[in-house]
Amino acid sequence: MSAGNEMPERGDQPLKKEIKHFTTMAREAWDEVNPRHQSYKKKSGHKKKFLRKNYHTLPAPLHEAFLDYGLEGRSVLHLCCNDGEELVSLKKLNAGRCVGVDISSSAIHSARVLAAGLHLDATFEVADVYDLPDAAYGRFDYVLLTVGALCWLPDLKAFFATATSQLKDGGHLVIMEQHPFSAIVEDDMKVSETFGYFDKTPYEEAGDLDYLGKEAYEGKTCYTFHHTLADIFSALLENKLQLSRFEEHPDDLSNLKRELERAPQTFPLSYLLVATLNIPT
Repeated sequence: MSAGNEMPERGDQPLKKEIKHFTTMAREAWDEVNPRHQSYKKKSGHKKKFLRKNYHTLPAPLHEAFLDYGLEGRSVLHLCCNDGEELVSLKKLNAGRCVGVDISSSAIHSARVLAAGLHLDATFEVADVYDLPDAAYGRFDYVLLTVGALCWLPDLKAFFATATSQLKDGGHLVIMEQHPFSAIVEDDMKVSETFGYFDKTPYEEAGDLDYLGKEAYEGKTCYTFHHTLADIFSALLENKLQLSRFEEHPDDLSNLKRELERAPQTFPLSYLLVATLNIPT
């Protein structure tokens, strides 16, 4: 990754036009790489695994959290759902109404194909998460965010405002993500000399999104954003969400830090967070 230009801001928040600029570039980049990911998954036999009755792709901490909070019959909105595998997994585990939203039309097409092939009633829609109106598809028991989503969101406060507006009173925002600390540790277990934990400069990506097949290609330019744990917690609190569960784990969810996962010394490579919406009466 290489540092890009500073993002114009008004106060502490990016301008709306700048948010749209970055999300549009993200859409183009993911439309470009998704066919590569689907080809890899087909060749590797990954897609056929979904035909197994008990197969799902939920990391163990996320699966356990849903079992603890209750999943059967509960509604789930998965924002930035990519190709829908986690939401399809939840539907296989007897979740209720399931809706997935992603900015990439290519990823949403893949999600629809997967759900249809399994005869599962899950809805997938193309949308920029920053453009969703309140209760865009009704209100949900859970709003889910999974690995590789937060880094594409330039404004966490605005995003969590959107997420909150989709929840029922007492509903839960559930996040299973790569730990922000992992971004500054290289595979040789040395701290990065080019990337700082508190660095707010958008980072430029170009043809570097094939984390599955690891194919190098000349791709669309896009930008990612580093959010510290403090950034995440602060944005949650500003949107009246109450932290009810937080766990740190040594498991790599990104397929980019496997050397650190296998290292004799463990690092926080992922985390599970659950925040609850309680509307004052």
